[in-house]
Amino acid sequence: MDVLERSYQLIKSGESLDLFDYEWLSHCVRYPLYVDQFINVLQSSSKPCSDLGLLREFLDASGFALRQDPGQLASQLVCRLRPAASDSASGWCVECPGMRRLYDSAVAATEAAEFVLHPLRDYLLPSRSSTKPSSLPLHLSSLYRIKSNPGFVLSANSERGQLVVWDLATETPVRRLTGVVKPRDARFIDGSRAIVLCNRDLKVYNLDEGKFENRLKGTMNQNMPFYNISDPEHCVCLSRNRMYVNIMNIPSGDMESTFKVGEDRFLNSLLVSENGERVCCGDEVQKPFPLLVWDLKSRKLVHDIRIPNHEFQMNIAAITKNGVYIVCAVKELDDPAPNFLIVYDLVTGQMFKKWKPNTDTIRVAISSESKVVINSCLDSTIQVWDLTTGSCRFTMKGHTSPADCISLSESGHRFVTYSTDGVENTLRLWDVNNGSNLASFTPDSPITACIISEEGSRIALGVRGRDSIISLSLTSFQPTAALSYGSEELNGKTFDLSKAG
Repeated sequence: MDVLERSYQLIKSGESLDLFDYEWLSHCVRYPLYVDQFINVLQSSSKPCSDLGLLREFLDASGFALRQDPGQLASQLVCRLRPAASDSASGWCVECPGMRRLYDSAVAATEAAEFVLHPLRDYLLPSRSSTKPSSLPLHLSSLYRIKSNPGFVLSANSERGQLVVWDLATETPVRRLTGVVKPRDARFIDGSRAIVLCNRDLKVYNLDEGKFENRLKGTMNQNMPFYNISDPEHCVCLSRNRMYVNIMNIPSGDMESTFKVGEDRFLNSLLVSENGERVCCGDEVQKPFPLLVWDLKSRKLVHDIRIPNHEFQMNIAAITKNGVYIVCAVKELDDPAPNFLIVYDLVTGQMFKKWKPNTDTIRVAISSESKVVINSCLDSTIQVWDLTTGSCRFTMKGHTSPADCISLSESGHRFVTYSTDGVENTLRLWDVNNGSNLASFTPDSPITACIISEEGSRIALGVRGRDSIISLSLTSFQPTAALSYGSEELNGKTFDLSKAG
């Protein structure tokens, strides 16, 4: 507020105030009403000025984003003004020298900063749209990292029946598969093949060649279609009646074996470790709800974990890649106290860590690589817990709505959080080593999907009303070499699979 007070005194004494000074605006932009008042005073005391009008237009368009995180000033300025700045015929540089100076300062600040999420293209609207966010079409409902190919992501569009492989460096599609029946989810077998949940069927597609390969036998449960890859030859999935865990042979599509807990016991979740050694499920019949653990190598139930008067909330759970640990929210029955977190050693079946945050946890992630557990809380904070010492490393603030999505990089050292409620609409990139909010970005439309790249320096984003991804990268990120996806002669191809499968 000291900067604002000094600015007010300058105007009151009749001295000039430079609203187009980047450093001044970066300090004052978190108080948009005061900046708007300064614009009003200067407009009333001078001749009509295009500069002031454009500044007000920018603040109207980006005010929401800047209130979420003033650190977005440089990227917001660049995104909104770059089209006009690059058009030499528009006369913008002559008519608005102050805004041009502000823009140039923002470009310099973006290039100099180590941590600024920088959009590849100028996708931001000239002003915040008056269209209701809920009425904008949903084009990208989910995004997925592609195994062993960090420069590309896969998007699924259930309404349009499309699977698209995107190049993160150019935001262009390199493969487009159309005629896919309601793709709802995807799991990668390798860099080109994926098992896609199409309505209630599991189908294998070769995304590189644009081919349907085969269908796994059986039908998935409509509301709980849980499945995952255990190894390149096998898929683990919950049966339609939710009483069995089935092991499916991917090449043949046949069921190879099945697990059953007992009569009339219904499973409500499925977590498979990336190394294919452990499967964890919740049981909604036994009271209170237990945690069931299978060993996939021996294909036996090894642990039936129960806590008296407590139930496992398996919709708030995560398993490490190596299958050694699982973190899960646990709720004490008939107690209004918040849920708490428990980490179990899946080898021994013993409790490993227990934490009691001050408020309910709504989402968790776990990394054996960085040895942390991350939880998002109902009070909009994010916490990082140390798996080794058991201490809380950091409690991070910034979100104004509870973040119900966490995307963790492969190394486990960076992660992205955001909320799907459409209110805050800001994604935040965090560092687990120092607890810092490295960068934030607020698009104009509600976020529908988001995934962080393997190395944690790029983010693919889907928003309502946009039919292509938004690629964000940290300014410090330098790709080592140009990447290609599969057969280069197929780049940009569209494959119609409406008659396949």
